[in-house]
Amino acid sequence: MRGGTKFFANRPGIKVLARVLNSPIDAIRADLLFLKGTSFSPDERVSKNLTGLIPHVLESLETQCTRAMRMINSRGTNIDKYLYLSSLKQNNTDLFYRLLIDNVATLMPLVYTPTIGDVCLQYSTLYTHPEALYISIKQRKSIATILRNWPYPDPSICVVTDGSRILGLGDLGVNGVGISVSRPPMKRRGGYSDSLI
Repeated sequence: MRGGTKFFANRPGIKVLARVLNSPIDAIRADLLFLKGTSFSPDERVSKNLTGLIPHVLESLETQCTRAMRMINSRGTNIDKYLYLSSLKQNNTDLFYRLLIDNVATLMPLVYTPTIGDVCLQYSTLYTHPEALYISIKQRKSIATILRNWPYPDPSICVVTDGSRILGLGDLGVNGVGISVSRPPMKRRGGYSDSLI
């Protein structure tokens, strides 16, 4: 079956119901805590059915950090750097947080203020993948369903916005979600887990 809804109870380490899964990479994306790019050991690649789906080379987190910083520095604008970091957070959480911890002075202005203000102003055109849970007043009868759709059970932290008065920019509506999305990396750096949010 291509796509659809599947439950991966029989797959080691995969604990969530994932929708529209077409490959082992999609199954691992269902639990973002597993993503670590080319740092997967040979045994992990076999057990997670990743052999041949990622480059054969086994790289340290330090090597990946060096390459990622080169990529960030090659981007022309802070929004482009933010988009790269956002993609990195989605695809390799270990690398994202290692970069953030090791390069706080350089990267915090990209994942929070001042860049996040520009991101919020343009969020509807910059949206690339789900990073938040959206609840519209028009969906008030579906709130329980929406909350159940969050892929992580028992979150420890919830960052909420109504989109108004974001960084002194005024009422941004759903575009204000950028501020909520930007706060968890700061909390994670302070010791919270990413599955929380």
